[in-house]
Amino acid sequence: MIIGSKRFLKINLKILFFLIIFHIISEFIRYVPLKINIFKLFNFDYESNLPSIYTSILFLFAFIEFELINLTLRVKESFFQLRFLSLLCLFLGLDELFMIHENFSITIGKFLNYQYLIIPKWLIIYSIAFLIIAIYLFLNRNLIPRKVNLILSVSSIIYFFGAGIFELISSNLLFFSLSKYNHTILNICLILIEETLEILALILLNFGLIDYIQSIRSKYIIRFKNK
Repeated sequence: MIIGSKRFLKINLKILFFLIIFHIISEFIRYVPLKINIFKLFNFDYESNLPSIYTSILFLFAFIEFELINLTLRVKESFFQLRFLSLLCLFLGLDELFMIHENFSITIGKFLNYQYLIIPKWLIIYSIAFLIIAIYLFLNRNLIPRKVNLILSVSSIIYFFGAGIFELISSNLLFFSLSKYNHTILNICLILIEETLEILALILLNFGLIDYIQSIRSKYIIRFKNK
């Protein structure tokens, strides 16, 4: 298997670009009767569609990459931390596939008061999880090369802003402001920014991990090669 971090980045940025284009197209043909429901298939605001599956795949890639790094380095001081990060990505990937956070948000909604503040499901799990990763990477700056650490930290912060800040803004604007908010350009823009930041962060996360694996490729059974 031959893959390079730069090649991975180029391919996935192209995929993200096409997903954005199809998301915009899906908004324009929302009510157009078609044999294939393009809106549900490509719209970022839906679950169990192509953008959601793609996000899940990126999480699962990150899980595998963290595990490979852990098995290759075999450093006792970082074994459990890396294992935690890998299992976190595994959970988030499965969550995307099986909509765990949706069910979880329904459960906690019975115990939290949503009257004054809507706490979105992504903010509860996803953004906090990536903030933990960013803090961990900062506290363990010497664990991996500075460039890779910077890439992973930036990706975590980007994801926090996408899944946390923009989700919080859009959810509360919907609740407090606009009765027909779901059909406004503002909503389309907020969802587009939110989901784009989340996917971009995952692409950068995988890019950083692959780049690090390349630096230790002589010790690993799969050859990662830059193009």
